[in-house]
Amino acid sequence: MPCNHPESNTVPCMECGKNFCTICYPPKGAGQSCPACYEKLLSGLVEKTTKPSVKERVRHKAESTKEKAGGIKKKAGDTVVAVKGSPRTSASFFHRKTKETRGYFNGRFPITLTEKQRMEEIPPLRETWYKFLILTLGGAVILIALAWLTHQRNPLSSLFVAVLVAVAVVWTFGWKNDIRVAVVALTLALAALLIGEVGLLLLFRISVIKKLDLMPVSVYSLNRSGAYYGQFMFKVIVWRLLPGAVIAFLIGLWPLPKRFSWKGFAKKEAAEPEPPLNSEQAVGNQG
Repeated sequence: MPCNHPESNTVPCMECGKNFCTICYPPKGAGQSCPACYEKLLSGLVEKTTKPSVKERVRHKAESTKEKAGGIKKKAGDTVVAVKGSPRTSASFFHRKTKETRGYFNGRFPITLTEKQRMEEIPPLRETWYKFLILTLGGAVILIALAWLTHQRNPLSSLFVAVLVAVAVVWTFGWKNDIRVAVVALTLALAALLIGEVGLLLLFRISVIKKLDLMPVSVYSLNRSGAYYGQFMFKVIVWRLLPGAVIAFLIGLWPLPKRFSWKGFAKKEAAEPEPPLNSEQAVGNQG
């Protein structure tokens, strides 16, 4: 029903701000609230002050505990499945990556592995003697040049020269490995190192090489020259000649079933030009 009371009897609500008639709708509560806002406030207070029963609280706690236990059980199951499958997954992952890496480098890496080839006949020493002479003298010259530039006779230089000579010997024999190739490589590496050591001493003696790491001469060594030369030869043999001879022999023999081989860098294949169209095909395409 519409309100017929004068406007002087209307007051604003403290909650919603709307005006209502105090005669038709007497204000309720401590404040000046309309009946609708008072019902909302009263229901909110009831919900806050009313506590659930013990049975409901126990049921709610049991349900929450059950939900947590289910989540933990699910996570544990997922973890067990992941742990069980991790070795297989890791193995398949590394196998796939290894295969992809090998496939990538097979077409781009210039060095590959091939089966080792053996000598089927006696090495042609008479036809290749001049190559062996060049290899021996070249190795000695490289050893002298390295010592001249560094002012010291480093054992790594001897190993480097021995490796160069041995690889050159294997190349001379057509990249074939055998005990005979190993003996030739060992002999030429020793010869190159000996010639290089003697050449170094001669150049130092005639003052062509001004500085060299020769063993210092003590008073004891001056009185007994045999002790000085004995120590000198021991260092030359043990630290320079013997390691170079061993590495040269192993390169010439190559005891492994496969060896390294140079195949060169991969070339990009050019696109093949399309064949020219004949007159009938040209007419058909135009049509």
